[in-house]
Amino acid sequence: MLGSTASRPPIQGYSSPPGARMSEDQVQLLGAPYSQPYPFPSQSFGTDTTTSGNDHNPHARPTRRVNFRPYDEVHDIEWEENRDALVSSGRLDIWTTVLMICLFLIGVGCGIAHHAFNSYLDGKNTKSFDQAWALRIGTALSMGFKTAVLASMGMAFAQRVWRTVRQNAMTVKALDSLFGAFSGDPRSLFQRDLYRSARIALLLAISGWLLPIATVFTPATLRVKPTNRPFSEQCIVSNVDLNNITDGGLLRFPSANNLYSGPAPSIQRLAFQSLLSGFPTRSAYLSVPSIGISTSYTLSFEAPALECKQENNTAPPNPNATQHTYWQGVLAQIRDTATSQEIPILQIQYSSNPESGAPANATSCYPFIAQYGVMVTHNATDQTVALLNLTMTSPAGRPPGGAAMQLTGDSALRTGAAALIDATFGTLLGNLTRDQTTGNILPSDSKVGLAWFARSSNQSMFDFSQVPQSVEQLMRNVVMSVMGLGISQAETTCVILDRANIYDYDQSVLISAYLAAVAVALTALGVGLYALKKNGHPGDTSFSGVVLSTRNPTLDHASEGGRQRLLALRVRFGALRATGRPAFGTATDFL
Repeated sequence: MLGSTASRPPIQGYSSPPGARMSEDQVQLLGAPYSQPYPFPSQSFGTDTTTSGNDHNPHARPTRRVNFRPYDEVHDIEWEENRDALVSSGRLDIWTTVLMICLFLIGVGCGIAHHAFNSYLDGKNTKSFDQAWALRIGTALSMGFKTAVLASMGMAFAQRVWRTVRQNAMTVKALDSLFGAFSGDPRSLFQRDLYRSARIALLLAISGWLLPIATVFTPATLRVKPTNRPFSEQCIVSNVDLNNITDGGLLRFPSANNLYSGPAPSIQRLAFQSLLSGFPTRSAYLSVPSIGISTSYTLSFEAPALECKQENNTAPPNPNATQHTYWQGVLAQIRDTATSQEIPILQIQYSSNPESGAPANATSCYPFIAQYGVMVTHNATDQTVALLNLTMTSPAGRPPGGAAMQLTGDSALRTGAAALIDATFGTLLGNLTRDQTTGNILPSDSKVGLAWFARSSNQSMFDFSQVPQSVEQLMRNVVMSVMGLGISQAETTCVILDRANIYDYDQSVLISAYLAAVAVALTALGVGLYALKKNGHPGDTSFSGVVLSTRNPTLDHASEGGRQRLLALRVRFGALRATGRPAFGTATDFL
């Protein structure tokens, strides 16, 4: 039995005083299970008299002269230790086990906290959390992960080192490299003897050197990038409200007798500008608390719209035999049987090549009251108005018999729609002709020659294309241009797109780096716990442990031969043949 002295033959010349125990240093080196009482040698350092001390203790050996040679005098007086002291107890040291596991868990906790912290900041504006503190916290958690995990791996490495030196013999030079391989000199990793005798410990050491690479990638997983961030605010914008009769003379021509007299000059100018550009005129009115790189909002209102249809025609537009007619626009009236109102109609005949004598194209455009849905987008330099939906609700009729409309007595919507329709029709009425003899364009009251859809080409002076769609678009552009007059305002929700710096978290890189490091550390922890169980006591690389494990005359003799001889000596750790004490020695020193 380990620790029992009854079954051991007493060593010749040594007494065995009861209760003698291993020293505290040896208990630390071998572990508590090996600290049972051992025979203790007599410490009589007397002269060569043979009677001194024997009269008092009949079991004491005769005193003898001690040879105080430097390499064996200490061992000659050392007490005997159990030869089975190196046999493992099969039990884990609780404090070492708890510390290794706790360090590993602290490292894992730092990694989880780093992921949670970055996830919290992901997508947030940098103004909500200071960038400097975000960097400090992320770096601290990354360093905490590395420090705790490396500490756990370092303890596991120490357990494996002592397991390795018990199992395999290696040169003193290899031992130097082994004890400094984990966090000492990186040149230790290139000692060839370690690849033969200490592969597992060497792998742990290499892992310890490579694991900090994870801390290079993880702090950089949270970065700052510029992006466009939308947010909503209530704002006041220009709107189209034809039901408001108080337009300040900007929509309906001012009249002293309270009768509708046609469109105001301002709306006529808007119609002409829309005819030239093909777009609504820009609205300058926008009241919003915060303006970003762009602001958009939607509006809904009632206004007139046109529905143009292609008609059959068999004759060219030729009011004068001496002229070639490209465009002829006239105004007609039809009666709406359902409401008994008169509906103004724009009738157009046009031809891109009237010289050919081919029949002209004919188009008729009918006005309606419609429900508009538009989106307006402002930025620093431009404004766009996009039509979201358009629903025709009723014909835009007028009183029968050509009766005048009252500005206050009739519907404000009716007179407002009439002003927009008349302004649009006014840009398209009249003739566009060319003299057959001279080829010159003749003076005309029609402005259609300047329209965006009246293009010139090599084959024709005016190349009219998609006239029905273009006339409908002109009416819509005139309606949406009314917003630029600022006649009425409306409160709506503006979506403001602003430039902002946000945190961007690349979680795949952080998770991959930490998982790889945790897998390596967990493997090292398992190796360390297994080695600790087999060793039976916690091992370390402290100086005191090295001193206790190198007290051997063989090593003393090897040291006398110089450093090169000592480095080439192959040793391992075990129980010495002479004393049973654990120490490093050669193969002949062990049982």
